[in-house]
Amino acid sequence: MPACVTVARDGATVASGHVDGTVCLWDVRSGKGGGGAAGPTLESRDHTQAICALCPAADDGSLLIASRDNTVTVWDFRTMVARATLRA
Repeated sequence: MPACVTVARDGATVASGHVDGTVCLWDVRSGKGGGGAAGPTLESRDHTQAICALCPAADDGSLLIASRDNTVTVWDFRTMVARATLRA
């Protein structure tokens, strides 16, 4: 179940954060996910608790993800590769 969503500044990608700690990227232009099937284009299950906030960075290449597992992660918005993780 989604807990939060955000849209990339170019309007082409939506990110959704879920209560199970999953973050999904969705291609708004095609309305489809990877492989032509309905669903997310990319999915990350790196957090152990609910995602509570998502925010695209001003450079439009990074996505900030805050989780109830006491971490804030900076991700590459296109590949979902972690650039940095901050722990409380």
